[in-house]
Amino acid sequence: RKKKGKSLMENNSFYDILYCI
Repeated sequence: RKKKGKSLMENNSFYDILYCI
């Protein structure tokens, strides 16, 4: 969760997975 995903939604696992790749 320390990626750009935090910029959009830090509590959204959806972006957490997208930026995890």
